[in-house]
Amino acid sequence: MTKDRILELTEDFNTKIYFLDPMLDKAIIGLSSENKVVYSFDKMVEIFSKKMTEEEAIEHIDINIIGTINENSPIIVYEE
Repeated sequence: MTKDRILELTEDFNTKIYFLDPMLDKAIIGLSSENKVVYSFDKMVEIFSKKMTEEEAIEHIDINIIGTINENSPIIVYEE
């Protein structure tokens, strides 16, 4: 699912949709029943690993993204 598709699906909703940094748009995998954007942790790691090691990418995500999650934040799922 793309960011544009999510915006299209939710344009008539009376709710704000929150996205992470645009560089992570390729990590979007869906929209929850609560109208929260769903991101793949594994895809996020892949994206950040282009600029740092995988270990650094995981640490960056843990501290700078997961560590700042609040009630309005998108959902991050771990896939197998």
